[in-house]
Amino acid sequence: MIPDNNNNKYLYYRVVVYILFFASGAAGLVYEVIWMRMLSITLGSTAPAVAAVLASFMGGLALGSYFGGRAVDKWKEPLLWYAGCEAFIGLFAFAFPVILSLITRGYATVYGRLGTTELHAARFLFSSLALLPPTIAMGATLPAVVAALNSIKTETGHGFALAYGLNTAGAVAGVLLAGYWLLWATGARASLFAVAALNVAVGVAAFLLARRLPKYVPVAKPEDVIVPRPARPWAIITLAFIAGALGLAAQVLWVRSMSMIVGSAVYAFSALLAVILVAIAVASFVHRALPRRVASSETPLIILLALGSLGFSASIIALRFSPYLFLSAFAKFGAGFAVAQVMTVVTATLVLFLPSAAVGMVLPALVARWSGGSVGSRVGAVYAANTSGAIVGSLGGTFLLLPALGAVGGLRLLAIGAAAAGVIVLASRKRVIAWVVAAAALGVTAILVPGPSYKLLNLGVGISPRYYLTENGVVDLESAEGEETVFYEDGVDGTVAVIKYGPILTLKVNGKSVASTNYDDLRVERELGALPVTAHGAPRSVLVVGLGTGITLGSAISNPSVDGVVCVEINPAVARAAGHFAEYNGSPLADPRVELIREDGRTYALCTEERFDVITSDPIHPWTKGSSGLFSVEHFENCSRILNSGGVMAQWLPLYQLSIRDYFMIVNTFAAAFRHVGLVYTGRDTVLLGSERELAASITGSPYYVAGDEELLGAATWAGLNTDDRLSLEYSAPRALYSPEESKILTRLLELHGGEPGTERGVVADIMEAKLYYRVGDLGKAGRIARGAWEYTLENGWPNDDIAELNADIAFERGLELANARNTDGAIEAFEEVLTYTPDSAAAKANIESLEKQL
Repeated sequence: MIPDNNNNKYLYYRVVVYILFFASGAAGLVYEVIWMRMLSITLGSTAPAVAAVLASFMGGLALGSYFGGRAVDKWKEPLLWYAGCEAFIGLFAFAFPVILSLITRGYATVYGRLGTTELHAARFLFSSLALLPPTIAMGATLPAVVAALNSIKTETGHGFALAYGLNTAGAVAGVLLAGYWLLWATGARASLFAVAALNVAVGVAAFLLARRLPKYVPVAKPEDVIVPRPARPWAIITLAFIAGALGLAAQVLWVRSMSMIVGSAVYAFSALLAVILVAIAVASFVHRALPRRVASSETPLIILLALGSLGFSASIIALRFSPYLFLSAFAKFGAGFAVAQVMTVVTATLVLFLPSAAVGMVLPALVARWSGGSVGSRVGAVYAANTSGAIVGSLGGTFLLLPALGAVGGLRLLAIGAAAAGVIVLASRKRVIAWVVAAAALGVTAILVPGPSYKLLNLGVGISPRYYLTENGVVDLESAEGEETVFYEDGVDGTVAVIKYGPILTLKVNGKSVASTNYDDLRVERELGALPVTAHGAPRSVLVVGLGTGITLGSAISNPSVDGVVCVEINPAVARAAGHFAEYNGSPLADPRVELIREDGRTYALCTEERFDVITSDPIHPWTKGSSGLFSVEHFENCSRILNSGGVMAQWLPLYQLSIRDYFMIVNTFAAAFRHVGLVYTGRDTVLLGSERELAASITGSPYYVAGDEELLGAATWAGLNTDDRLSLEYSAPRALYSPEESKILTRLLELHGGEPGTERGVVADIMEAKLYYRVGDLGKAGRIARGAWEYTLENGWPNDDIAELNADIAFERGLELANARNTDGAIEAFEEVLTYTPDSAAAKANIESLEKQL
């Protein structure tokens, strides 16, 4: 028992409790990151699958908070309750890999036997089995800690604000630790065990401290009930629910819109979430600093809801200017990883901080206004309502607001909702009419504020800044004016657009160009369908992972031996966009042999009972969040497992936006799953082929064949493996986005290729070498090599479109350089040279016409 007159000891024990709860917050966010990743490998990364996992996680928090608060009041030992919950979470985390293994087996068993609706229910059931036990314990810790603080002379409202703020600050530390270092450095399992040990340590420390604290009495104290106008419990619960719904719905909309500007790498997501959590933590600390009478009045709530509404409107305006701000920083400091991270935080702060802080402070303000009753029960009820609202907000933002209104339209609606919520605060008050008028004004503001066009967001300026910066570092978004948007959809799984620029069609997902009809992209898209079919000889069944433009699918089914094709695509909007590429893909989705399945390719390969002669995989680039699992050993082994005897798999492997280590890590990882492997060069990209039998001579004898088996493996072993436990690509690939090493990769591939001069294979080596110099900016040397290769093919009757396109690219780039140097005659001559190689080049014709007007 602590002596009542010993204030120093009270302070000491409060500080210890706060430190422990900070550690709880850090551990909780690391768990969320790890568990969401682990379950997505089994259950998939589709929006319904992610929603099921998130609902289970947050549902457990809500249940734990509500029933945990009641249990604390009944048991009267809050710190012991907290100690037990923390220890249970840690012990459960130690057992989680075994539990996940059982769930994976169970889900794989029922996967092929259930319809779509039943499968959604199964995902929720299995994710609940995995997450409800620990998250219920997590939810129960908040009322326990506030009740414990109450037992050591801490007023509930102030104690909640500080505890909630510190717990959220711990969450910031957790998301930064997991998102930037821990999982990359140690892997998911080691990270999980480390955090589990932290939880157990917190539980032990709380247990030891509990033996020295006074008995908790679950009755409000006099200083705990100083409320100028006591609020009705129903109003507090309703507002807590609304605040949670507004906050999570906004987070869904912000993440989607910001990812289109700054990219969707794991670092970007971590930075956005960290900014939101910092805002909530700061808001809690500010509320803790308010005078008690002010903090427990209705005034802060009205101000917060008004600020929340204005904040949502301000975030719309900030989104409009964020692309320019991002590009201006790149223009001044250079397009690098560090600059990108700083600007992600800066733009996120401008967009997210004010509304996140305003809505985040609502929760401690509500706890402060609820007088009377037992501390544990009322804190638990308010937090449960807030978390329940967050579940509804997350689902509503994903499945209702985004598809119906888009990110910007959804934010306008949330601004109106925040203003309207003030009516609940002033219900039955004389001032309610005045607030209705004010809320209407805020709503009109939300509707009228200028926001970004979908076209501006869809540019993806943070992903490909060089397209919108001139050589002098000037931001030039006018260059996008010639782009025509022929398809746009804010889908639940991502924003999909088809952009037309001259004769070229480009497919974009969340602002990133994923495929197009330019020569290089068409080349690899068709090869991804043709190469594995050719390597097999006469395949009857084909699996295509990733629909994209549908060109690969169309190429695969063009072989008459194919009886059936399963195409797995995670985003339904992509299937609708693919119709705009009918001229190039041949409308494969209309072919009765094709079955389109909405699923994560990773989950399908893990769970399906189907077997295939050919698998071809063209996922999104490995630097995007969640895609690196499609480049892991385990995934490639699953693909190998579902191949028939003699089956062949093709895997797209880009040369761009990767470091040389990342490139050869993918090669090494792929080779770990197949007895025989080969690498084929396609001009801008490469394709890996894997099989249990030796690859056909039609592949290995091709002049584009680089290397295979021992030779290829010997060049790649040093780079390590990308595994489910340690998805290194997810963390390393985004760092190469602004400093790729394509020239280094090409240099190594040239060594492996070894094409001799004067042969067809030597011509391909010339193409690779010319590309190398082209990438490093030595247009003179690149041009000499490419022209020499072109002349050789003409002399020997071996026409090669790759050489023609390469010469055209080099001449076009030289024309741009001469035009910028104001050498108009030289520029016209260069663009005319382009037409000798590619007579239909609309861009070259347009530049010649423009330059001739200057003469």
